[in-house]
Amino acid sequence: MTHSTPYLNALAWRQKPHAQLTTTQKQWLTKQGALTDGLRSMGNLTLTVLEERSQKPAIDEALCLQLPPNQVAWIREVVMSIDGIPCVVARSLTDRQSSTGVWRGIRQLGTRPLADMLYDDARVRRSHFGFTKIRRTQGLAQALSHRNNNGLYHQYRPTLLARRSLFICQVKRLLVSECFLPAFWQMIEKRKKP
Repeated sequence: MTHSTPYLNALAWRQKPHAQLTTTQKQWLTKQGALTDGLRSMGNLTLTVLEERSQKPAIDEALCLQLPPNQVAWIREVVMSIDGIPCVVARSLTDRQSSTGVWRGIRQLGTRPLADMLYDDARVRRSHFGFTKIRRTQGLAQALSHRNNNGLYHQYRPTLLARRSLFICQVKRLLVSECFLPAFWQMIEKRKKP
């Protein structure tokens, strides 16, 4: 399911996780397959939709999707919680035409995870991951600053680790970015202790 692209590393996105991260952080950031499968193994996973809307993407996202300037995308932002604790904020987007075409399922998910429509379709290819520490100008910072998300970006700004990849179907691109919140890493550390 892997497809490479030169656009993942634009504007502070890297090809590899930062060297100073822990082994556990690197393992989760590079985890293949559906992230929701890994999260479900840790407890009761719930998904809350923060917002779904048409909006101009951030510059790094537009580059990744190969969108011309000022083109609007369909954006879906969610928070995934384990046992009621917010652990991952995700932002998915595609051009508006694709959101009613090949990627129309993104508009019909409700509180189901995006993985439900990605991993059972043999036509879908996934790019390599890009990695970053969240910056204000990136699209994920908007999701983390969302009014329903209690200002997570401002609260945790120095420590927010994220990954993203492109899913491609019939040459149409869907960008998925996932930010791991500090509560997630704390949960992992507690599980390690005897």
